[in-house]
Amino acid sequence: MSLNVLLIDDSPIVTQILLKQLTKVGHRVVQTNDPLDGISIFQSQKFNVVILDYNMPNINGFEVTKIIRKISKKVQILMLTTESLSKIGHKARNLGIDAWIPKDCKIEVIINALDLIEKRRIKKWS
Repeated sequence: MSLNVLLIDDSPIVTQILLKQLTKVGHRVVQTNDPLDGISIFQSQKFNVVILDYNMPNINGFEVTKIIRKISKKVQILMLTTESLSKIGHKARNLGIDAWIPKDCKIEVIINALDLIEKRRIKKWS
């Protein structure tokens, strides 16, 4: 099985790397570099996971999360960022962000997080 992943990050390099690596392990990924487009895409398609950046132009990851949470409480949200968890982690948890992942992590950290989400989803339906 694979997950439907929406990837929102204003850095084309980040989205291209993640798109390549996540599709390579079998996930279906839709990516955008515009957070407002990401919200529109989320409203028009079904996703298991949203991976998004915190620092983006026009609207930050917290604001995107607020909008997504109004649409779906079930989607898993992974925040990918350079900000420290100790700095804004409390607000992230209150908004319903499921995981906070440093941007400088190895790709395996993100893949492992998605694997855990997928295993929970399979267990829930079996």
